[in-house]
Amino acid sequence: MGKFVDTGLLLAGDVFMSEILSAGVYGPASGPINVSQLQLTPPTTEEKSRASNKKESFGQTLDAVQVPKDPAKVSIKWDTASKALLADAVAGKAESFATTSKTVADEAVTLSADGYLELANQNIDTTGWSVKKTSDSTPLVEGTDYEVKRDLGLIMALTEAAAVAVKVSYKTKVVSGTKVSGATEITKPRRILVDGVNLATNERVRVVIEHGVFTAKGATDLMKGDFIEGELEGTLVTPAGKTAPWTIEVFDVA
Repeated sequence: MGKFVDTGLLLAGDVFMSEILSAGVYGPASGPINVSQLQLTPPTTEEKSRASNKKESFGQTLDAVQVPKDPAKVSIKWDTASKALLADAVAGKAESFATTSKTVADEAVTLSADGYLELANQNIDTTGWSVKKTSDSTPLVEGTDYEVKRDLGLIMALTEAAAVAVKVSYKTKVVSGTKVSGATEITKPRRILVDGVNLATNERVRVVIEHGVFTAKGATDLMKGDFIEGELEGTLVTPAGKTAPWTIEVFDVA
């Protein structure tokens, strides 16, 4: 190990996290993630001791052993908002989606001036759009008789006179993206890699967290007016063939 040198450790690092699909099989590693906390907590212990009842040493401890009680823990916090990490933050899943164009004729709706009503579809195109009274097929005028939020599929009468039964015809747009379904995946097994540097010494540092059984921690405030943070907390597991649940390697400066 060489001569003792009194140095500190101030770590900057690129963090990568991957899903553990099965023993020794990992999904693609997301990253580098902007991580503000990567905290590793040793296992708690319980002391087992043996007291002396002998004359010369009565009351003294003959043996004392610390045995594991609660397992080692790990927590990670980040503010990177990729789709996969957003899903992790809300205990959910991220899935790609794509829609096809749909033509709707004469969808029946009774408009209200008190608030928006939801149409059967969202992502509505301006092409092919019409709103007519059910009673006599008189067209209603957008912006005068009613207001529509096409992306959400919401429509509202602007006057009491327009709050009538209507037939709405329209086409939907082709859209694609990623849907995150929250609170659908409670247990998240993950492997974490850190490619880092000790800023105090310029030594390269590598951290490997072999297996963490995580769950999402804390609330996700989507409207807090600041960058959203995600956090996972869980138990460290030592996989088969490994001697420790996590390791840190400090490389000599070349």
